[in-house]
Amino acid sequence: MTHANARILQLMVCFGALLGCAQLQIPLHNTEVSTKTAQPQELGSGVIREDGEEGENSQWLLKRASALLRSEKSSRETCTQRSFIWLGAVCDGMSREEGVQPSQDVCETRIGIAESFDSGQPGDQEVFLLSTRDGACLELGRLPSRGDHFRLSRDKTRIVAAYRNAVSLIDLPSLQLRKKLERLSSDIQSLDLSPVDDIALIGGGDGRIYRWRWKEEYHPSEPATGRFNLERYFSHSSVVSAVRFHPSGRIFFSGDWSGNVVAVLGYEQDAHGGRYDKNIFGTGFFTDATRTQKIQQGRNGRIEDLVASHDGKLLFVSEGSGAVTVWQLRGLSQVARFAPHRGMIKSLAISPQVRRIATYGRDQRVVITELQSRFDSALGKTMYRSNTVQEWAVPGVQVLTFIDESTLLVGTAKGLQALTVD
Repeated sequence: MTHANARILQLMVCFGALLGCAQLQIPLHNTEVSTKTAQPQELGSGVIREDGEEGENSQWLLKRASALLRSEKSSRETCTQRSFIWLGAVCDGMSREEGVQPSQDVCETRIGIAESFDSGQPGDQEVFLLSTRDGACLELGRLPSRGDHFRLSRDKTRIVAAYRNAVSLIDLPSLQLRKKLERLSSDIQSLDLSPVDDIALIGGGDGRIYRWRWKEEYHPSEPATGRFNLERYFSHSSVVSAVRFHPSGRIFFSGDWSGNVVAVLGYEQDAHGGRYDKNIFGTGFFTDATRTQKIQQGRNGRIEDLVASHDGKLLFVSEGSGAVTVWQLRGLSQVARFAPHRGMIKSLAISPQVRRIATYGRDQRVVITELQSRFDSALGKTMYRSNTVQEWAVPGVQVLTFIDESTLLVGTAKGLQALTVD
């Protein structure tokens, strides 16, 4: 081979190598461009989120609560005169998260929503962290949209607010609107969130129950394959006035204006028909054919509220007649019934150890009822006895929550007060 031919061959090899390298770089180059030019994703109703943007971690709220308690008393704002319309516990569900062990003082704080004092705009609502021991508070900001029903997400990074026929997902700590559900055909009467998933449970005035998975985004063609982010349940023929998840998150309960209470198994739950799962109710509830189970037949007026005990064993049902019915979920048996009020019960709360039940009724009284249990060996089951232990006349109660077994926090239009239970 001549020197000239060798030189030509060498140039051809180099050219081929360069071409190969250029072809290998094309995908990498495209990936980089697509990353730099990525457009915001629309999550619904004109609410925009940039790619990769995430909310604060779940411990943010606990850290702020801890900072509030450590701050100098002279520098604290006081919220005892605020008109709170909702209070949520900052520690609910935290024990399930590895490495999170908040102190008792931190767990006694609350995140609350109050009507604005000085915004100049009717209907403005503000968010606060509140020390329930001395009324000190930390203002977090103003809500971007109004709500009538509120819940705090399980990871403590979202406030879910329902107003009329829309549900808003609001970030913490930014208080920015991230997503909005506006596909409901009627006004929202009740709201709850799953303790284990990112799911909102919605009771509608049209007699339907809706389950909204706010993190799911499906292409319009995918519902044809059975995939939905909004599910509808048809268990009632009147307004669904109360909804509540079981602590397991797999079952939920609903009550209506006709006095019916129903337990419902989610569409996607229990794919094996209960063959490999413990039967919560003991009545064959987890079967292929049964998705709903009626707990209470219509009677004594509409259902005002539903509260499940923290261990998932009992369900408390408040009725328009002024009575509270207690159901043992295993076996679906009624274990207690008492009537602390004359007329509708507006609010219901249970103490951390499920020993005491606080109720507020249309008669403008706050009543504490103690629930005592004993095992009857002859009958082979636990029996319950109720006893009214204390009551106060407190007009205009808007929120009712136990701080501990002996302290009840009550919020009215005139402010907050702590009631001591003897």
